[in-house]
Amino acid sequence: MYLIDGYNLLFRIEESKLPLEKRRDALIAILAEELRPFQFSAAVVFDGEDPVCKYASRTFFEDLEVIYTHTGQTADEFIIEMVEISSNPSLLTVISSDEGLKRQCAHLGAKTLSIESFITMLAKKRARSNREPTKPCHDPDIERLRKIFEKKLESD
Repeated sequence: MYLIDGYNLLFRIEESKLPLEKRRDALIAILAEELRPFQFSAAVVFDGEDPVCKYASRTFFEDLEVIYTHTGQTADEFIIEMVEISSNPSLLTVISSDEGLKRQCAHLGAKTLSIESFITMLAKKRARSNREPTKPCHDPDIERLRKIFEKKLESD
């Protein structure tokens, strides 16, 4: 299973003046689309934003699990907790360019990949599969972020 540091990925691939919520939603849609052909088990984790929420929320966008942490818990803390409670942390791969998070997770037995390495891995898998992702949505914000994400994939 891949545990993806959501905001770390979002801020690594793009700077934008669009509202954060729109950027995040577009990233989730693109990530789900990029992962679909490979049937990865993956969760993208974001810091929770609801100040009254006492529990983490989990939803799915296609096969991608989307997790928002509870108030007072960061995405990093949630990811570390997931690795700690895993019966087999070596089956988890943490995707982040946060060196502190990666170091802690590696110490607990998880594999780690930087955002850049993850994007490169997806690009290589996509090239091998020779399969273009489908485009289920034509929202302009999603299309704009898709182009940025694909440009990153092609440059790595």
